[in-house]
Amino acid sequence: ERASAGSGAAGGDSAAAEDALCALDVRLGGIHIDVEAPHDAQGCLERALAHVTDGGKARVRQRLRATAHDLYNQLGVLWTNRGEHERAGAYLEEAAEIYASFGAFATAASPLEPTRDCEAYAGETAERLYAHTAFYLAQSYGVLGRDEEAAAMCGETLTRQLTAAAAGATVNAAAADYGQQLAGLNFADWVGNTAQLSGAFVGLGDMVAAEHCVLAAEAVWALRPGGASGGESDGVRERELGANTALCR
Repeated sequence: ERASAGSGAAGGDSAAAEDALCALDVRLGGIHIDVEAPHDAQGCLERALAHVTDGGKARVRQRLRATAHDLYNQLGVLWTNRGEHERAGAYLEEAAEIYASFGAFATAASPLEPTRDCEAYAGETAERLYAHTAFYLAQSYGVLGRDEEAAAMCGETLTRQLTAAAAGATVNAAAADYGQQLAGLNFADWVGNTAQLSGAFVGLGDMVAAEHCVLAAEAVWALRPGGASGGESDGVRERELGANTALCR
């Protein structure tokens, strides 16, 4: 089917058909991962990888940066699930490199390479893909003992979670209203994870980053809907914040 799709069109149409099949392979690979069929996922993703890299002749075809970022994320998840964190980390670092070099890609596009994917990788798509990259890189780095990099990726993940939740909020709203607008943010989880990250930075000797985490956690916790109501879970979070505040000061 892949061959007939390409042979039935010419020039740009053929490339577009191959690109579409590549994106489909990435999508199917993700579905196979979700249903715990790693062997099938690997076949789809490796087929897509061959197309994205032009059979290994290019690092990433410029027109396919969004597809490539998603692909490397999926490969990272695949090998993370198999417990091969070094291999997973290598794929995820490729994904991070695509994100980091997006500006260079956009300005140095070759006239021989279509750039229709440039717009598809902008804005929300790039940020969403990188949020997944950071989340899984944090896990891989943690397992591999790369603690500073793991902490940095945890920070990236938490920042993007908060940014995504705040995207539709009105900046000049009253505190209570602003907290209500942070749709989708699990306040207890976010604050708890940020407090734990503060402790990790203390262990690394980075007191500035540790205090930044504590201040962020305190500020977000104060915005939670119904914040004045208290409760057992609130008390747990407040004790965590208090303990980490004491470590930082």
